Amino acid sequence: MGPRERLRRIARHVAGHVARGSNAPVIILGNQKAGTSAIAGLLGEASGQSTSIDLRNEISLPTFQLLKGGGLDFERFIATNRLDFSRQIVKEPNLSLFYPELLTAFPDARFVFIVREPRDNVRSILNRLKIPGDLPDIDPAEWPEISPAWQHVVDSRWAGIGGETYIARLAHRWRHIARVYLAQPHRFLLVRYEDFRADKLATIHGMCEALELPVVADISGQLDRSFQRPGKRDTDLTDFFGPNYRLFDTICSDEMRELGYGAPAGTPRGRIDDCITA
Repeated sequence: MGPRERLRRIARHVAGHVARGSNAPVIILGNQKAGTSAIAGLLGEASGQSTSIDLRNEISLPTFQLLKGGGLDFERFIATNRLDFSRQIVKEPNLSLFYPELLTAFPDARFVFIVREPRDNVRSILNRLKIPGDLPDIDPAEWPEISPAWQHVVDSRWAGIGGETYIARLAHRWRHIARVYLAQPHRFLLVRYEDFRADKLATIHGMCEALELPVVADISGQLDRSFQRPGKRDTDLTDFFGPNYRLFDTICSDEMRELGYGAPAGTPRGRIDDCITA
């Protein structure tokens, strides 16, 4: 960590101690590159709520992986990231792996879960990291785009998430995070990325209504704003993944079906208009 980042962390630490936290934050979970940044950003703009898009300290020097196995206490983790946790909307995909700890720390929080079709979700992650999807396997050390924080996403064995290859590990990660929602769907407001893309304004306004947030700003001119580096949405997924394409059917089929991906026509559990939050 360089001197500039060290000063930034000190400044965020000091600001966190004087910031007044929310008693009932909206915490947005879901896998990386599932649309969580865009949805959190637009929700914050529409409702006038202060918003954290990722925990800033965790980008340059991640510590969340130390929470598994007792290497770091969750209360200490919150204290280290107090400024970002003080906001009214907190979006951090890595926290999806720590939902029980979040519920204990923020018993009055309202939780949102963002989900995206797994092949498209993993394709977006690999686009972000400039990695093809059809390789037998990769060594993360050989890919300069994979920062320490992203290494913990590409390979989640630190969290007990297995897989013999990089695609299998990313598919298992999607499945594991999907199970967080599916285990207790009544505790979350579910938003499917595909529904958001189909009608962004209606989705954000529906979220505001479900979460009892005011609509105080017109965001119609911001709907196509990029909150993260965009991927190549028009990619043919069968070509992109090649021989790895079928791994998702093997690993994620049950969760895909429960969330309405590849399932018979019908409404998946947890629609915006009938979700119950914690």
